[in-house]
Amino acid sequence: GVLFSIEEGTSFFNQSLTWRTFFASMISTFTLNIVLSAYHGHPGDLSYPGLLNLGKFETIPYQVYEIPLFIFMGTIGGLLGALWNYTNYRITCLRLRYITDRKLKIVETLLIAVMSATMGFLMIYYIHDCKPLGQDPTKFPIQMFCNEGEYSAVAALWFQTPESTVRSLFHDPK
Repeated sequence: GVLFSIEEGTSFFNQSLTWRTFFASMISTFTLNIVLSAYHGHPGDLSYPGLLNLGKFETIPYQVYEIPLFIFMGTIGGLLGALWNYTNYRITCLRLRYITDRKLKIVETLLIAVMSATMGFLMIYYIHDCKPLGQDPTKFPIQMFCNEGEYSAVAALWFQTPESTVRSLFHDPK
């Protein structure tokens, strides 16, 4: 995290501030590791490196002939990311130019909040991804629009913490 922030603001960082930030990051990571080990009932076990834990992944080997596909996927991902950034830049320019009144800014915020909530509800309602409760790795499954004894995987994605959502995307049964 520190190295990424240095890259982003490299022209404003001096060497002394960089070392202070790095040292503070090391101390806070060590302190967090100690606290998390005590929280999980294993005081002194320094195997909790951070707040975000995505679980263990199985090793999936790949072959040399798959590398061009990975390069293609990375290229498409980069182009889509560039398109997203360009679109976001254009929308921000339009917003700065045309939405100057304080009341319009509040209306814009409310409109985006209503649109997001509506999209979430429609996704939960129309995507029937109900799974049996016994196969649920999440702590608090949500039954929303599912039969008795089932939970909605889409609702779980919307109502979990961000960390649990990413973990569910990687580790939930198919």
